[in-house]
Amino acid sequence: MNGYQTKTRTLLAAIACLSLTACGGGGGGGGGTPEPETRNNVVTLTSAEGMTVNQSLEGSVTEVKQVRGSNQVTVTFDDTPNDSGNSDVTFSIGQLENDEASRFEITTVSNGQTIRNIINLNATNTSATPTLAEIRGLQALSGPEAVLADDLRLANVALELEYLANLIDADQQQAMRDTINNTLSELTTDLTGDIAQITDALRGYERGEVTETSLRNLLNDTNTRVLGLGHAGEAILDSFSSTLSRLDVDFPDNLNDTFPLIFDDNLNRYTRFGNDAFGQTNEDGTFTFDGNLDFLNAVFTFARPATVAVTAQ
Repeated sequence: MNGYQTKTRTLLAAIACLSLTACGGGGGGGGGTPEPETRNNVVTLTSAEGMTVNQSLEGSVTEVKQVRGSNQVTVTFDDTPNDSGNSDVTFSIGQLENDEASRFEITTVSNGQTIRNIINLNATNTSATPTLAEIRGLQALSGPEAVLADDLRLANVALELEYLANLIDADQQQAMRDTINNTLSELTTDLTGDIAQITDALRGYERGEVTETSLRNLLNDTNTRVLGLGHAGEAILDSFSSTLSRLDVDFPDNLNDTFPLIFDDNLNRYTRFGNDAFGQTNEDGTFTFDGNLDFLNAVFTFARPATVAVTAQ
């Protein structure tokens, strides 16, 4: 065999060796069972502040990782799966400052397969509900003076009655209206700025940038101005105390201290007249004044008189 043939055979042998898993055979390492692929499981849960929510996950829990959300959501789980091979996982929601949008990645293993459980948890910040309702009540006002809408309505009714009874003439009636309007103009300027500021803060809260506590503090500052308007309303009504007394509507001397101007959750408005001392709130969201104050049932748009049963004679 010449040298050329020897080199050719050597080269062919090397190529054959490279084509095998190991030089000396084609079997060996490629015959094992491949590892099962990780499976994804996506779950969305809805809950609220101070609540717990349970979720059953297939397999045993090997890892829990929070990838988004606050530390007010905690996770606990059983160390071993139940008879069905599932693990019970509990999510506990604490005291929130905003609506919560948490995400957890919980790894479980079932029959040798890894499962990647992606849990999206949305929880409502229920403690903020009264604050949000009050702010939206401010936003819904036609103007800052509308905070005093009920006081002004009663005052205007009394003013009209005095005119109709010839207790005052048209000039006196207009002069009183001008006085009331000038007083309101001075008091409502700052409240306009407060409403704009708290509206911006509400947008920040909805984006998760402003906390419930900050929002409540701003509202408390705004309510300080509302208190000032309440005292102005008291002074206006006091001007008509004699006329109102003739209609059996008698208020205490310190009206705003006894029945302050507040946002009434039941009536969804700023008023001082939804107090239990005056009557009761009805299931339909209206208010019925007690018998001695029945005149007010005809004055206020949120009021309705009690139903009177008529007995056939």
